[in-house]
Amino acid sequence: MKKGEIQALVDRWFPLWVDGNAEKVVEVYSEDVVFKDPARPGGIFGKKAFLEYVTKVLKAFRRWDWDVKEIIPYDEGDGFIIIWNVTVTVAATGGKAAFPGIDLVWTRDGKIARNEVYFDRSVLLAEMRRGR
Repeated sequence: MKKGEIQALVDRWFPLWVDGNAEKVVEVYSEDVVFKDPARPGGIFGKKAFLEYVTKVLKAFRRWDWDVKEIIPYDEGDGFIIIWNVTVTVAATGGKAAFPGIDLVWTRDGKIARNEVYFDRSVLLAEMRRGR
């Protein structure tokens, strides 16, 4: 992907999380997507399983306020790194958790084929425990 195509994908992708519609979120991913994050380090494989996961995530975390810091295209042109900060509202407590993170993204045919998300989830988990 060229830099302009990457920016267009990010400009479409991140607001979908804000809108909170899981089906819309997964539209930017390939059918055979591989997704990893701190809650699923072993990965989620395929769009159907990913849709189930995103649905749960969007129910647990309501408001997503993203601040994209930097987008770094891969030299090979098949993806990018995105550095961000986010503040989310934890549905169970109504409290907010703010943390930085990065996404490693590989694309194919204009869609996200692999997405690895890395962040320290200690702040998020602390807010979730507050509600218990």
